[in-house]
Amino acid sequence: MYLVDDLVKIEQAITKLQMGERVVSVAYGDHIVKYAEVDLKDLLNLRTRIKSDLKSSTSLKRRITFATHKGIC
Repeated sequence: MYLVDDLVKIEQAITKLQMGERVVSVAYGDHIVKYAEVDLKDLLNLRTRIKSDLKSSTSLKRRITFATHKGIC
């Protein structure tokens, strides 16, 4: 199950990728960390899947509350 935070991160990644900001590897001293390259199409598909998942999970949890209040004047 995805969270809204996941959707925000994917949208940030899409924006960064479209702006040309992409980090494939990071080196610190002798240590190198490599990240998998991501295609824009893959990110867009994942965003669609997350939105669909969030939409279906929120529609199932809909709650209607009625509140009444009788105050003393």
